Amino acid sequence: MLHLLYRKRVDGDLAVSRAFGDFQFKTSVDLPAEKQKVSCLPDIKVVPRTSADEALILACDGLWDVYSNEEACEEICYLYSVGENDMMLIAEEMLDLSLFKGSRDNISAVILKLPGAKVNTIEGESVTDRRERRASERDNIDDSHETEVESETEVDPIVAVEEEVEIEE
Repeated sequence: MLHLLYRKRVDGDLAVSRAFGDFQFKTSVDLPAEKQKVSCLPDIKVVPRTSADEALILACDGLWDVYSNEEACEEICYLYSVGENDMMLIAEEMLDLSLFKGSRDNISAVILKLPGAKVNTIEGESVTDRRERRASERDNIDDSHETEVESETEVDPIVAVEEEVEIEE
């Protein structure tokens, strides 16, 4: 059966990840529920784990719209490499970076540190350091923008002379 997928949506309307309810997409009476345009039955893929596995990323399409599997893994491994060990901060950073990269979808993620994670103790730019740097950069941009706005709206220091106008009654 052919289903129209347009901009990652069924019939240009329904996000593929939303399959509960939405009965207008399940109208083929001759098909069982799992064969309709959308189904809440998940696609399951079993991947054997090894002792070298470093992280498990469970995230919605808001993250995957802007990250490939490889890019997400590289980012997490980078954060491990500079000593970041707080998984909540790593997950939050992935969400922040998804927004920065232009994701406009719902973004949520759970990231599990697995036994193979290689977290270094070397100094580097931790998530907290990154946040502080970005905040400083935003402040500098805001300050320079305010200076530009102020210079555009400054009044000429020439003293204005008011002109008296007589109103006839």
